[in-house]
Amino acid sequence: MRKHKYKSKAGEAGFTLVEIALVLLISGMFIAAGAQFLKAYTQNAKYEKTIDHVKEIQETLYEYYVREGGYPCPADPGLKPNQPGYGESACRSFADFNANKTDCTGIPAGIACPDPATSGARDVDGDGVSDVVLIGALPFRTLAEYLDNIDGSIQTTTFREAHKKDGYGRLFTYAVTESMTVTDIENSVLSPARPYDGAIAVEDENGTSLTDPAGAAHYVILSHGDNGRGGYTENGDQVSNCIILDFTDPMNPVPMPSPAPGPAPGLGGGLDLELENCNFENAIFLKGIRSTIDNSNYYDDMLFFKVSESAPVWQISLNSQQNESHIFNTNEGSAGLGPMNAPPSEKLHVVGNVLGEGDVLATEYCDGVSNTCLDPNDLGGTGSTCPSGQAAY
Repeated sequence: MRKHKYKSKAGEAGFTLVEIALVLLISGMFIAAGAQFLKAYTQNAKYEKTIDHVKEIQETLYEYYVREGGYPCPADPGLKPNQPGYGESACRSFADFNANKTDCTGIPAGIACPDPATSGARDVDGDGVSDVVLIGALPFRTLAEYLDNIDGSIQTTTFREAHKKDGYGRLFTYAVTESMTVTDIENSVLSPARPYDGAIAVEDENGTSLTDPAGAAHYVILSHGDNGRGGYTENGDQVSNCIILDFTDPMNPVPMPSPAPGPAPGLGGGLDLELENCNFENAIFLKGIRSTIDNSNYYDDMLFFKVSESAPVWQISLNSQQNESHIFNTNEGSAGLGPMNAPPSEKLHVVGNVLGEGDVLATEYCDGVSNTCLDPNDLGGTGSTCPSGQAAY
C-alpha cells in the first residue's frame, strides 16, 4: 500500500485576527501622527511665507514713502490680470480730495471708503470728522517699478509680483490713511506726508488700541489667513463673503446686521472676531490671538501695521539730492518764524528775515519788501570785484 504524508496545520505560520488588528492600529497611529506633522509643517510654511512677503512689502512701502513723499493708494482687488489698472495705485484726484476731505466723493470704483462720519478713524486735522481711509488690494505693480525723475527711465525695485500674495495664495489687503498718500500734489519729496498723520485704528480682541495715540496707524497689511474670508484671489474673485449667521434660533439662522451689533469698539460678546477685518465698513482693524477653534472666537488673520516712532519736529528728507537739505515739519498744526503776534497760517509761515550764522544754502535771497531776489550764483561769477574797503553782503 502507498503511504501518504499529511502536513499538520498546527505547524503552519500565519497571523491571527488579533495580530492583524494590532498591526493596523499601530500603523494607523503612525499615519495619523505623520498626517498631523505634515499639516503642522504645511501651515507653518504658509505662515513663514506670509511673514517673508510682508517684510518685503513694508521695506518697499518705506522706500516709496522716501522717494515719493507718501504712500501709494490701494488697488482695485476685483480687477482681472488683463484689465487696465490691475495691481496699480488708484487715488482720487487732488481736486476731489481737496474739496471733499470729509467724504468719499471721487473715490475710484473698487476701492472701499468707509463713511468718515461713522468709520471710527482718527480725526487728525481736527475738523470734527474722521479722516478718510482707503481699503483695497496691495498695489503690487506700483511698488514693483517707478519713474526716475532724473532721466525719466523706468526703474525696478526688489519687489516682485510673487510678493503680492500671502502664503495661502491670496492677495494682501491694504488700507491706508488717504492724507498720507501721494495724490497729485498733496504730498511730495519736498513736502512729504507727516509721520503723525496716521488715522487707522488697530485694536486687539478686547478693544484695546495697539497704537499710541489710539487710531494712528499709517497703513495696515492684512492676510485673511487659512479660510481667506473677505480676501481676493489674484484673478479678482472674492474667496468668501462676510455674511455671518445669527444662530439664536438654530432652526432658523438669519444673516446678522452689518455691522454686527454688540460691544464696540471691542468686539467680544460672542461675535465672530473676523468680521472686523472682513466687511471694510469701518476703519477699525483687529489684530488678535490666532485661534482656529470652530466657534465665535475663530481668528486666523495676520495683520501688520505701521505707526510713527518718536521723531523731532523738523526732519531732513531722506531723498535730498547732493548739496541739498530738504527739511519738513512733522507737527500737526502750522509753524511760524517771526513776531509772536503774527500767528502762523500755513505749515511753515515766515515773517521777516531769517539770518544764519556760517554757511547758508538757498536757491535765491529776497529782500522781503519789493520781492527783488538775488541768485547766489551771481556772487560766484568769475571776475566779480568790490571797491577797496567794501564787501558784498
